[in-house]
Amino acid sequence: MKLTLRHVVLIVAGMLTFPTLASAQFDEVYDRGGPEVVVGGVTAMQTEKLYVVGEGDNLWDLSEEFFFDSMMWPALWSLNPQITNPHYIYPGDVLFIRPPGVKEEKTSLVWSASRYNEVPRNLTLRTRTYGFIAAEDYQESGIIQFSREEKEMLSTYDEVYIEFTTARVVRVGDEYTIYRVERPIDSVEDDADEPVGHLVKFLGVIRILDTSKPLVRALVLSCAEEVHRDDLVTGIFSQQNVTKPVANQLDITGRILDSFEEVNLYGEHQYVFINKGRNQGVVPGNRMTVIERGDPYLSGHRNEEVDVALEDFPWEHKGSLMVVESYDDHSLAVIIGSIRSFENGAMVRMFQEAE
Repeated sequence: MKLTLRHVVLIVAGMLTFPTLASAQFDEVYDRGGPEVVVGGVTAMQTEKLYVVGEGDNLWDLSEEFFFDSMMWPALWSLNPQITNPHYIYPGDVLFIRPPGVKEEKTSLVWSASRYNEVPRNLTLRTRTYGFIAAEDYQESGIIQFSREEKEMLSTYDEVYIEFTTARVVRVGDEYTIYRVERPIDSVEDDADEPVGHLVKFLGVIRILDTSKPLVRALVLSCAEEVHRDDLVTGIFSQQNVTKPVANQLDITGRILDSFEEVNLYGEHQYVFINKGRNQGVVPGNRMTVIERGDPYLSGHRNEEVDVALEDFPWEHKGSLMVVESYDDHSLAVIIGSIRSFENGAMVRMFQEAE
């Protein structure tokens, strides 16, 4: 086929036009009459547009840009479950944006007494257990002291020697969880000197092979990452749980102690530790509500004291949690909803449900 001058002009015009169309597709994120966009097999509804993350972007600033309120970053995160850590988004990531005030077809507007529904949400969670070891369990843990392997980093099917520093019955065939301490979790009580437990990383599972000597021989059955001498072992922890909601049998008030991630503000999908557990009647599947009272803006932006006593304000609902693990006096929960971010010390309430 012989190319004419007309063919060349058409080819060049097409090359110049395509990048302009692609750029416009992402610049006009609020073009409600625009086409649907397919990314990775997921179709964006016409009420949900796409934004491509650029250099220096973060959810805080994007919430200010799209929702006119930087504190709405948990809502933006909740629209994008593919973002596993809200503090780390990267250029090229694609975010779903739902413009404020836009409602989906075949829905109706229902007025509520508050922005937050007081009825606990009924949902089933598949959760990976992030580690919390209570202080007493930490003291009773065994230590991987030595290995038969001539290498520093140990892995699956390597054999290790464990020393248990406290008296306990260890049988051949028993299995234990290998873990590593990340940091202590302090109590929210002012007079508490010792941590209530430790945040840990689960590394794998071992099986006991020989108990005839003081150093117990064991086999590494599985591991998520390399195991080192001086790592610890404790009773088996399930590495993945399916948690279903259960009725709240009691009224319980507690506080958020800490989070698995070293961040100051918490939002939806993050794991937090609560200072109430089995001894107080908390079981997996219980739902809790994050509550606060007062005027948070005046508290954070005025030097002088507000003339109204805090007790004169009603309690307001700020978010909701589901308990996925309960220990003697503490529990691990997932944030399943939040209208604002919150931090350590935030008060939580488990409301008794009518039978």
